[in-house]
Amino acid sequence: VGASWRPRRPRSTGRAQALHSAAGGYAHVVHSVVHSLGDELLVAISKRLQARLRPEDVVARIGGDEFVTVVKQVTSLADAMSTAERLLLGFESPFRLRGSDVYSSASIGLVFADPANPSLDPESLIRDADTAMYQAKAAGRDGIAVFDMSMRDRVAERLVLEQDLRTALDAGELHLHFQPIVRLSDETVEGLEALLRWVHPTRGLISPATVIPIAEETGLIIEIGAWVIEEAAREVRRWRRMPGAEHLYVAVNLSARQLRDPRLVERVATTLADQHLEPAALCLELTESMLMEDPVGASQTLHQLRDLGVRLSLDDFGTGYSSLSYLKRFPVDEVKIDRSFVDGLDAPDSSEASLVAAIVAMARALGMKTVAEGVELPIQAQRLRELGADQVQGYLYARPVGPESVPGTLARLGAKRYAALPDIA
Repeated sequence: VGASWRPRRPRSTGRAQALHSAAGGYAHVVHSVVHSLGDELLVAISKRLQARLRPEDVVARIGGDEFVTVVKQVTSLADAMSTAERLLLGFESPFRLRGSDVYSSASIGLVFADPANPSLDPESLIRDADTAMYQAKAAGRDGIAVFDMSMRDRVAERLVLEQDLRTALDAGELHLHFQPIVRLSDETVEGLEALLRWVHPTRGLISPATVIPIAEETGLIIEIGAWVIEEAAREVRRWRRMPGAEHLYVAVNLSARQLRDPRLVERVATTLADQHLEPAALCLELTESMLMEDPVGASQTLHQLRDLGVRLSLDDFGTGYSSLSYLKRFPVDEVKIDRSFVDGLDAPDSSEASLVAAIVAMARALGMKTVAEGVELPIQAQRLRELGADQVQGYLYARPVGPESVPGTLARLGAKRYAALPDIA
C-alpha cells in the first residue's frame, strides 16, 4: 500500500470493513453458512472489489475482514464518493459459495488526500480512513463516511471512555436500575427489566447507547454482562421474599457477544445455583438481529438455556426479520413489541394497530406472550389491551429506579399487594 502512494496527483484512500466483524476477525454471515467459509468469502470479496476498480488501483486486505483501497488520479471528492458508492453496490448481490447464497454488508470510510500536504503518508491516510470507517459503521451497515478532523476528536474521546470503562466495574461505577413489567389484564407487576447505568466520576451518567457498543467491541461486555446477570439475580431473589412478590422475575438483556460466549450457559447455571434462584425467575432478552447473525449457533445456545428453565424473550420484535417461519426455530417464551409500534397507537385509525394485532396473533399461534414497550399514555395501554397484548412496560407505570426504590415502586403500583421489603441478607 505504501508503495502505491506517491503524492503527485489528487487521490483518495478508502478502507472498507467488508463484513460485520465477529470473534477471530471473521464474520457470522446471515442466511446460510458455517464459519469455515470465512476465508472463501474474504477471497470472493477481494475479487469483487478489484473488479470494480481500475488495474492501477490497489486493493489490500490488512487484517480480519478489513480492506484498504488506494484509488489513484481522482480529481475531486465527488469522484472519490462515486468510487466508494460503486464498491458499496458490489455488496448488493450475494456471494455464491459451495452452492449457497452468502449475503454481506459493508461500511466504508473515505479520506480524500491533498498531495500538496507535506505531512501526508500512507499510515496517516489509513488511520484517517479507519476512523471514518468506524463512523460509517456506527451509523449502520451499508454506509459511507468521509473523514473530517472532528472525527479525530471523537475517536480520542471514545478511547478515553474505553479506558475508563475498563476500570468502571471494579470502581463501583456500574449500577442497575429496574423498570416494572405489568400484566395488562389487572395491572399486576409480574417482573422487572434490569437496565445498566454507568455513573462516571467526572462525566456523570453515560448513556447505555454509548456504553454497550464500547463494551461489545472491546470484549468487556462478557465480564460486565456476567456481573449484570449476577446482580439482577441477587436482587430478584430478595424481592421474591416479599409477601405477594413470590412470582416476580427479572429480565436481563444479552448482547451479541455474550450469545457467542461458549461459557454463557455455564455462567447462567452457576449464577442460579449460587443465588438459590428458581430458573423461571430469570428472563434473558435477545434481539432478532443477534439471532440471525448465526441462526444455528443461536438456536443451540437458546435450547441449552431453555433446558436450564430460564425464560427467553425476543426484544424489538417487528423491526427486523419478523417471520413466522424463523420465529418457530427459536425456543422463546415471549416477544417484545417495539416502542415504534406503540408510539402511534394513540392516533385514530392508527396503522400501527394492525401491525400490533398481527404480532399478537403470531405470538399466540406459537404459544408465546407479548410485551409492549414504551407505553407512556393511558390510551396506548387501552389500545394494547383491546389488541390482546399480555404485558406492558413504560413511563405510564414507572420509570427505571435503583434497587433500593423497587419495593416502594411495587407498593405504589400494587396498592396493598406488596408489603415492605424485609431485611434480607
